[in-house]
Amino acid sequence: MNDIGIIGFKNYGKGEKKLKKAWFGVGLALLMTVAMIAGCGGGGGKSSNGGVKPTNPSKIVINSTHFADLSAATIEEKYANAYKLTVDQIKTMLDYDSDIVVTESANGITFTSTVVVDPVTQLPKGDARNRYIRIAYDKSKQQGMLDLTAGSQFGIHVYADVDLSKTSNGLWVRIKNASGLISSEKNVPKETPLTTDEILDTTVKKSADNAYIEITLPWSGSVTIKNIYLFMITNKVEGYADMASRITGGTGAAAENIYTVTNAAELYEAVNAVKSVTPMPSIIRVNGTITYDDWVAASGSTLRYIDLGSSVSNLTIVGVGSAGKFDGLGFKITGTNTIIQNLTITKVLGRDAIEINNAKYIMVDHCTLFNEPIVANPSEELKDKYDELISAKNNAEYIIISWNHFYNSYKTILVGSNDDADALPDRKMIMHHNYFQNCNSRLPLYRGGHAHIYNNYYKDILSDAINCRTGSKLRIENNYFENVKKAIGYWHDTGNNPSGQWQVSGNRYVNVETDKPETSTCTIDFGNYTYTLDPVDSVPGIVTAGAGAGKI
Repeated sequence: MNDIGIIGFKNYGKGEKKLKKAWFGVGLALLMTVAMIAGCGGGGGKSSNGGVKPTNPSKIVINSTHFADLSAATIEEKYANAYKLTVDQIKTMLDYDSDIVVTESANGITFTSTVVVDPVTQLPKGDARNRYIRIAYDKSKQQGMLDLTAGSQFGIHVYADVDLSKTSNGLWVRIKNASGLISSEKNVPKETPLTTDEILDTTVKKSADNAYIEITLPWSGSVTIKNIYLFMITNKVEGYADMASRITGGTGAAAENIYTVTNAAELYEAVNAVKSVTPMPSIIRVNGTITYDDWVAASGSTLRYIDLGSSVSNLTIVGVGSAGKFDGLGFKITGTNTIIQNLTITKVLGRDAIEINNAKYIMVDHCTLFNEPIVANPSEELKDKYDELISAKNNAEYIIISWNHFYNSYKTILVGSNDDADALPDRKMIMHHNYFQNCNSRLPLYRGGHAHIYNNYYKDILSDAINCRTGSKLRIENNYFENVKKAIGYWHDTGNNPSGQWQVSGNRYVNVETDKPETSTCTIDFGNYTYTLDPVDSVPGIVTAGAGAGKI
């Protein structure tokens, strides 16, 4: 799972229009590419201004059956299994600025700006903002029609030559919803000609429902769109922990398998319903507070966790806004392909808040997890009052922990529960953009296998942060440590088992007492894996603004 992040709304011209607010929710795993033909005007056909009125468009859900082979020789071969939007379909999901002229011809739909450009300066006269085309957009509802997830890729596939030198400011591609920009942006400057088969891609930074594609039309010039292809890319992996299989959770869940719950009784019914339909994709939306006492009354179980069961797969449990809260009650995950997102979980007595045990392909994203305020030199009884906020035990692997806020915790994240090096799997995990605040240790304590730990913010850590224990190899990049006793090291190893190793780069140590390595003890090859690092000095601001429940 690439970067799981938040990018704010950005203006690229004076007076850029803001869209009206639409419903924002949970997205699902997706990689997609757009096939696009660009030209200098469209000849003939029908012309109109102000947008084509949608005719009851339907939501677009992309799953693993929609994929592309980008190594194939022809367009048809590359996108044979992709979700294809035809011209007629595009017209039902289309919006654009009123000063754009639309011409339909055999070549597709051509969008031409009518802005008058000064022939000398090549700048527009009057209104200087960019012009916009919105695709997969329901104009009647003023919302997008795409479900997306963090780590998705969006691209424009241009298979006609385009001379952007004849435009004023090139071409911009992005993904948005009512909250604003949710992807990185791709810009092709006017000085850069596009050639046949060029891929323009951008990365989705956070999960989103009701998203749409936005193309910034140059001040002068035109863009012709023939087909749009939506698909999961098979030969480019966005996420090291995601390499073996995509973490999609409830992607593509049918309406009857989407449950919104407000109390423990409804949640108990929803969990049982999910168990009865698995492995069909399911989504549970939590819109209320679930307490331990209420769960006992509803389920009859006195366990401090909700046992999802080893047979459960393809499930997303997500909070609605900032309302999804669990007080004294956590989760035990033993199945596969499960996403826990946008939940607040606190004070699970004697237990992990989230236990991942022998489970694979798990994501914990944008959650807030905390216990009681910690103190220096605590008693063992106080330290053991709560267990980890997250644990990954036994053969648990392919896990992404992203954009969470952890605080007030003695034992925060445990990966691997014993020091038997021979029994430890070569597990793979990613931890990025998490905010660790006022914690004691285990951020994480990591045994066995590989992990990528980057762009996390560690603040006010009483003991040790990253503990590289038995047999682990950790790439630790661009993390910000502030007021930390010990930042990176290995502690309390036993017997003859090998200590952990690390590859470090770009980390910032501010008021850190000891264990501040600047050199690596190993080199780690993650293979076919792409990701984007935020500058380390920007990490505190980015992470505090974006980590935790209620921030997607």
